[in-house]
Amino acid sequence: MNTQTLNTNETITETENTTTPLSSLAKTALWLLTLLLAPQFILSFILGAYYGVQQGKNFDQQAFATWYNTAPVLLTITLISSFLLLPLLMKATPTKTWTECFSFWRISTINRSTLLKWLTVALTYWLITAAIGILLHLPSENFMLEVKTAANSITMLILVLTTICLTAPITEEVIFRGWLYSKIAQTKLGNIGAMLISSLVFVAIHSQYQHPATLIMVFTLGLLLSWVRYKSNNISYTIVMHMLFNVIAMTSLFLL
Repeated sequence: MNTQTLNTNETITETENTTTPLSSLAKTALWLLTLLLAPQFILSFILGAYYGVQQGKNFDQQAFATWYNTAPVLLTITLISSFLLLPLLMKATPTKTWTECFSFWRISTINRSTLLKWLTVALTYWLITAAIGILLHLPSENFMLEVKTAANSITMLILVLTTICLTAPITEEVIFRGWLYSKIAQTKLGNIGAMLISSLVFVAIHSQYQHPATLIMVFTLGLLLSWVRYKSNNISYTIVMHMLFNVIAMTSLFLL
C-alpha cells in the first residue's frame, strides 16, 4: 500500500470518527429511502409498461400485482436494482472517487486467518439458529418455497443463485454495514446506534418473510454482521459471511 492510499484511509477514518449533528440523520434517511425505493420505482414502471403491452385491453391491476410479487420477478428486480444502486450510492457518499468510496464503505483486503475466524463465528451462529428452528418447529417461509418452485430450469436456478448468493449479499452489506453504518457512526449515536439502526432497517427490507421468529433471526444476523464490521473495520468479511449464510440457506432449501 502506497503513501497516498494510507493518507486516504486516514482521512476517511478521521471523517467517520468526527461527530456530526443528529440533524444529519434526516438527510441520511432521505438518501436511504432513495437508495431502496428509486430502483424499485423505476423497474416497477418499466415492468408495468411491459405487462400492459403484453395484456393490452385485458390489463388488470390485481393480476399485475400478483405477477409482480412472484419469486422470479422479485429476484429479477433485485438483481437489476443492484446495478442501478451503484451511481446513487456513490452520490450519497461524501467522497469524490471510487477509492474514497471504498474507504468510506470500509471495503478492504482480506486476511486469510481473520477470514477463517469470522467464518467460524458465522457457522457457529448458523448452527445455533438452525437448532432453535428445529426445536421450535419453525415452518418454512412461503417466499423460500416459492423460490424453490420457481427454480425449475437452469436459467431460473442461475438467477436464484446469482441474486441470492452473490449480488444481494454484496449490495446489502455495502448499503447497511458500509454506507449507512458509517453515516450513523459519525453522529452522537456512535457505533452502537449504527449497529441497532442498520440492523432494524435490514429487517425492514426483508418484508418477504412473514414469521416473527424469522424476522428476529434476521435482526440478530444484522447485529452479528454489524459487530464484525465494528471489530474488523472491514465489510469484506461481512460480505463473505453473508454469502455463506445465503449459500447454506439455498443448499438446505434444495437438498432437504
